[in-house]
Parts: sequence; structure tokens; C-alpha cells
Amino acid sequence: MGFFEYLMSKRISQIKMSPMRKIAALLDEAKRKKDIISFGGGAPSLIPPKEILDNLYNHVRNNPYEISRYGSTQGSVELREKISEDVFKYSKVKYEKDEIIITEGSTEGIFLSLSIFLEEGDEVILTDPTYLGYSEVIKFYNAKAIYITQDPDTGYQPNLEELKEKITKRTKLIIINSPENPTGRIIKEDIAKAIVEIAKDKKIFVVVDEAYKHIVYEGKNTYISKYGKDVVISVCSFSKEASIPGFRLGYVCANKEIVSVIEKVKQFITLCSNMPAQLILLNYLASEAKDRYLNEYVIPTYKKRRDFMAKMLKQYLPEAKFKIPEGAFYIFADFSPYIKNKNVEELADDILNKVNVVVIPGSYFGKSGSNYFRLTFVSENENRIEEGLKRLAKYFNLI
Repeated sequence: MGFFEYLMSKRISQIKMSPMRKIAALLDEAKRKKDIISFGGGAPSLIPPKEILDNLYNHVRNNPYEISRYGSTQGSVELREKISEDVFKYSKVKYEKDEIIITEGSTEGIFLSLSIFLEEGDEVILTDPTYLGYSEVIKFYNAKAIYITQDPDTGYQPNLEELKEKITKRTKLIIINSPENPTGRIIKEDIAKAIVEIAKDKKIFVVVDEAYKHIVYEGKNTYISKYGKDVVISVCSFSKEASIPGFRLGYVCANKEIVSVIEKVKQFITLCSNMPAQLILLNYLASEAKDRYLNEYVIPTYKKRRDFMAKMLKQYLPEAKFKIPEGAFYIFADFSPYIKNKNVEELADDILNKVNVVVIPGSYFGKSGSNYFRLTFVSENENRIEEGLKRLAKYFNLI
């Protein structure tokens, strides 16, 4: 097949496999051979709510025909109505059912939201650091990612002056992730309002990745859409809040015009979203079990693990610097005193090979992360968190 590379699209040839997918594949193989402690991926470690599991069982047993059918591209009307109620409950922003489209997780939501805007040479403003999944989608459309800084001393809030300076005639979108992967930062209300005002003034859109909007440990989440629903595209997911990443179910909230164009693209990519998952989530949201699951199980469990990891980092790796995350699943830690200008990606591989601990290089999330590791605190219990950090300390010859 020597002619394959010659015929392959140039657009595809420049896209890289996500390092997170490589790590997931490596872990699947490595776990069969030796004891791995993972501070790597961002998958929830808790079982889904009982209501979801019961609904799944009941639908498989009692509604095999209904759950096996095609659905509409925009998604179940009943589920979109229930999502509308759910979004309003938390954000006080009202979306009609025609302003919501169901997607295969937030990953498809991001891809579709960018796909309807980007052409060759267009620009998208990203923060540094930020979630690693955006830049490759931007490359896919031969567009360009333009980065603005987020200073740890400001709690990783986006630099507004830099944002204003870097918007050009080619800028179409600003992408904000809040609560943020990898830093756990929740964007401040005044910053959110200012970003929306800038977007309105420059006639561009703000894409808000809200995959972690319900994973908040202190205070409340900031809902950017309340400052300007007309220029905000909210991309959401059930993966984190309901511990069901394998269900691949999310949604996008935006004005009707945007949703109708997203629907037009989606019909040729996934046709419709997971119908069993849509039916199960409809029943789950209708049951009002969500608050109980989050407030009595998810948040207390993950907050305890977050606090324990922070304590153990200070004990075993005392020179590592980090901010306590306000939300999401991660501690983004500056390991400069231990890394000493070594290649952080090579170090992560060496750590896995020598002490069987998975850490994610901060460089995956932007240039500012070249001396950082992202450590997830949700994947392991307290005993294994301590053991993993002891192994890291041993690797750096601290114990």
C-alpha cells in the first residue's frame, strides 16, 4: 500500500493521535503485566447512580425495540426539554428545546461547534494551559490556535488585555474551559462577563467547554452564557457528572440558527446519538436523583481525594508548587525543582517504566506546562494515592 500516504489528505496527515488515547491504550496493556498506579486519565472512578443502572436494566429487559431504533439527529424531544429544565435550574439561563442538540459526548460537541465556523487561515483564541483536545481540531480545518496566558498567581484567570490584543480579523472563536482541565480553575464572574463583552464587540463567539460544570468543590460554577447567550455556545457532557463516559452522551446549547447548522453537519457524522443512553438519561433527570448523587457521593468522595493528594504532595514532594483546584479532577503541579529542565514527556515515560506510575506531562496542555505534571486524584483511593506519590518521591531520590 505504498500509494496510501501519497493519496491521504494533507489535512489528515497533520493531525496527531491524542497522547491521552495513547496512554489509555498503554494502560490497557500495562495493567495486565504489573501494578500500575494511574494519575493519568480523566475518567470517573465511581459507579453510576443506581437510577441509571436500574433504568438500563429495565430498558434492556422491557423495551428492546425502543432502545434499538434510530433517533432524530437533534436528539429526543423529551430529553431536550428535560435538559432545558436542568440547565435553567443551575444557571438560570433559559434554552428552548430547539436551542439544544444531543451529541456523542462533549468531544463531538466541540468538533461540531468548531466545524461550522472554521476555514483555512481562521484563528481561534485558546488559553495556555488548556485542554489538549482543541488544538488538533483547529488544525484539522487548517485554522490556527492563538494562545493567551493564564498566570498561576491570578488563579489561572485568562489575561484580558492579551485577549484584546490577539483578536484579529481572522479570529472567529474564543474557547474557555471552566472548570478547567488541567488547572481546576473556575473562571471568575467579572472575567466571564468581560470575555462576553469583548466577543460581542468583536462579533465573534465564545465556545464554553462545561464538561466539569457540576464538579465543583468550593463556591459555585460560573455560567458564562448568562452574560450573553446570543454569543455563547455551551458544550456539556454527562460523562463526569453521572460517571458514564462510556455512554458517550452530551449536548450543545446555543441559538437556534447555530443548532440547526450543527444538526446539518452531525447527520453525516453520527446520524443520531446513543438512543439507549438518551432514554436512560431522560428517566434519570426526571427522577431528580442528580443532586443527591452529586452532593452525597461524587463531590464528597472526590474532594476528600483532592485534599488527600494535596497533603501527600506536600509531604513527599514538598518543592512541587500547585494551586488547590476549585473543580474538575486534577492537580496541575509545577515540578521544576525536580525536573531541572529535563524533557517532561520523556520523564513521564521513564516514571511509568521505572516506578509504574502514570503522570501526564504538562506540556500536553501548552508551553507553560513544560515543567508541570497533571495528576488526577479521582482514579485511585487514598492508599493508592499515597503509594503513587511515594513512588514519585523515590523516583526523584527523595526517599
